[in-house]
Amino acid sequence: MHHLTQEQILPIDRQALWDFVSVPQNLNQITPPDLAFRIKGKPPERAYAGLFLEYEVKVPLLGWTPWLTEIKYVEEGYSFMDEQRVGPYKLWLHTHRLEEVDEGTMMSDDIIYKVPFGIFGSIAHLLFVRRTLERVNRVILGTDGDFNVGVTGDESLVNMGEREAKSGVFLSVLGFGQGNLNDSMLEKITNKGNGNYFYIDSLREGRKVFLDDMMGNMVTIAKDVKIQIEFNPSKVSSYRLIGYANRMLKKEDFKNKLIDAGEIGAGHTVTALYEIVPGNAAEAAPEVDELKYQENKPQPKPVGRKVVDSPEMMTVKLAYKQPEATKETESTYFSKAVVDGKKTWQQASEDFKFSSGVALFGMLQRQSEYAGQGDYALVRKLAEQGRGEDEKGHRTEFSDIVRKAK
Repeated sequence: MHHLTQEQILPIDRQALWDFVSVPQNLNQITPPDLAFRIKGKPPERAYAGLFLEYEVKVPLLGWTPWLTEIKYVEEGYSFMDEQRVGPYKLWLHTHRLEEVDEGTMMSDDIIYKVPFGIFGSIAHLLFVRRTLERVNRVILGTDGDFNVGVTGDESLVNMGEREAKSGVFLSVLGFGQGNLNDSMLEKITNKGNGNYFYIDSLREGRKVFLDDMMGNMVTIAKDVKIQIEFNPSKVSSYRLIGYANRMLKKEDFKNKLIDAGEIGAGHTVTALYEIVPGNAAEAAPEVDELKYQENKPQPKPVGRKVVDSPEMMTVKLAYKQPEATKETESTYFSKAVVDGKKTWQQASEDFKFSSGVALFGMLQRQSEYAGQGDYALVRKLAEQGRGEDEKGHRTEFSDIVRKAK
């Protein structure tokens, strides 16, 4: 029999956290992604004593495995326990507890479990079972802008984050206040600490970080994520990546497993916008006159390259590692070809329109030469066209920010 206890303190109201963890459907967001968890049927909105939950998990060596648990008891607002009835474990008792503390709410998980198959089960436990259960491992650092307690020096904080990352600990840094943003310091720490950072200057932003997007912010599903795009020179004359100025990688770093990159949380998406000029890159290559007083070096020209005949506009390549992977672990790679769908602006998705507005807003704020004739009125127009249902009000908040920045 094995016993595992995990605790983490979240700067969030106990009742708000309970409203999230007590919803059975949210199990999808807090289960390690490599288990390929999926609920069967439509569960109720709230957990209650006597509730049976049926789902499937993808277990190493066993494949897809049915799992049936019963909610044994619920102490509303504070705790509940689930017990396995059918599943991969010989015994499984999982107690979830929430406790109010000075810093917010302590969320603890107490698991008593036993693996089957005798000595073979014990070997499996040593190899991957316990490691999977311990997957959520994150330190949350809150600051008012001054790091003056414990480890305080900039270099010391960065070194601490880098050191803990090697042991599998992720780091989230939360800046609180108004007008005291130290963006570069927060970014340095979390870049080295395999994590993310947020600046919380309002109740609305706090709700977004700790409630709406909590599992995505706290549960990492992939790390060292790299994206590389190859454009077809017969379809794209030139291109420009918008933003990501401090996140660029050399092309040879894409397959270098030792190069650190970003993390992605459960339910998160990543958006990258490119400005492209359609056409043939070879035909667009400028002619350069020969030098008179210096030796002319042969210049490679696109016209001299053999271009594969293809209807594809580009290929998107992705590399990532599992959250528990080390620096020496080889990345997983896959790619997807993209063909120009010839869609008009009117046919573009709401997400695309909204993203375009956000990108233009960023260029205006940085006084970028690439903003062209764009202005804040156009930003608001794009944001309105891409608002959609906006159930949580995040896109409406962006429009409010644009109005203030005008």
